[in-house]
Amino acid sequence: GVGTNSPSSKLQVDGDITSTHITASGTIHGDQIVGGSTVYDTAGNIVAYGASRTSIIIQTSDNSANAGIAFRNSGGSYSNNIYRTNIGDSDADLRIAGGNTQGTITNLDDYVAIKGGTGATAGFVGIGNNEPSKKLTVTGDISASGELKVDSHITASGNISASGLIASS
Repeated sequence: GVGTNSPSSKLQVDGDITSTHITASGTIHGDQIVGGSTVYDTAGNIVAYGASRTSIIIQTSDNSANAGIAFRNSGGSYSNNIYRTNIGDSDADLRIAGGNTQGTITNLDDYVAIKGGTGATAGFVGIGNNEPSKKLTVTGDISASGELKVDSHITASGNISASGLIASS
């Protein structure tokens, strides 16, 4: 023990530790502040807090790598992933992917894509479509309850059917 006469583990330090580099082959546990505003709580969760905008920053080393937050079950299978994917010129799209509990991180299906960059499609959202051509592009069926309000025109390349009245105002 360092700073204690009755250590509860092989090495117990009661006080501050200063180091330029720490290497561990296992998990480092604790509930103390790391980096000034990030806390690892006793359950292993990362908790970030701040006075105004709180962010968890994941930075890639070369702007060409995908990086994100993955959700994995206790068996090691991935079920969801929120990540950035490189689109060139140091820009990235944001993707939300999911799949079954047997999935690996690379075989999850992309369900939502938000276009990044500064091009004409920046900010466009695709559902079931990674390359949206309009502000909202949906590939697949759409189900809605309630009203559909359109301020301009409706254009269809196929049939439009209705079980009720279609009226103009």
